[in-house]
Amino acid sequence: MKFRKVTSITVAFACVALAGCSQNSSDTGTATIEVRTLPTEYSDGVDVTVTSDGESVATAHIGEGDSEELPDIPFGWVKVAAEGVCEVETEILAEHPTIRLIVEGIDCTLAD
Repeated sequence: MKFRKVTSITVAFACVALAGCSQNSSDTGTATIEVRTLPTEYSDGVDVTVTSDGESVATAHIGEGDSEELPDIPFGWVKVAAEGVCEVETEILAEHPTIRLIVEGIDCTLAD
């Protein structure tokens, strides 16, 4: 009787511990925006918006020669727009939780 009770408590504790670990896994990734050069009309920088499922999830104003990491981007299809310069769309997954948009003038490159 005593052995069965200890075993039940041990199994229950193990289940709670495992459930707690699985809740800590992240469902988000990171978008890094690197602005190397901008067209002359954007000498003051460019507004960047990251959207997921049609909702804005991150914004930043980034100047030429700067880069910014935008955390907590939900997994799934995301759109990254450097307003007036370029717009790209890609998928962030657990296997590839990061994306990088490189802006060079009017050309944009999407990397991971």
